[in-house]
Amino acid sequence: MPVHRHEPTDGHCVIRSMMKYNHHIHSENWKAIKADFIDYLKKEKKCVCAKCMKPYYKGFHVHHLNYNNFGIEKFEDLELFCPNCHNRKHGHKEKSYWGSYIRRIRRKKLVIG
Repeated sequence: MPVHRHEPTDGHCVIRSMMKYNHHIHSENWKAIKADFIDYLKKEKKCVCAKCMKPYYKGFHVHHLNYNNFGIEKFEDLELFCPNCHNRKHGHKEKSYWGSYIRRIRRKKLVIG
């Protein structure tokens, strides 16, 4: 089970936990769990950001409420957030998903054009 990054623990445990977390988050299993969760929310007509109620779009994040069932997550272990609310949930500075997207496009145009 991954350790939340703010929990005090020894460095080796954090590294092992983060490696396990990163492996799972990039796995086909996690992709399937996320897709099933989003499909479930769509069927229930609850496919909105858990915080701001913005309607779902492709850039939304599935957030773990806890890691009790890590790797075999149940829907009650998960929440759906828009990128801005997910960043706020983790205490990151609010960054506009679309703002960063536009900056990446502008950089590419500068390189190309």
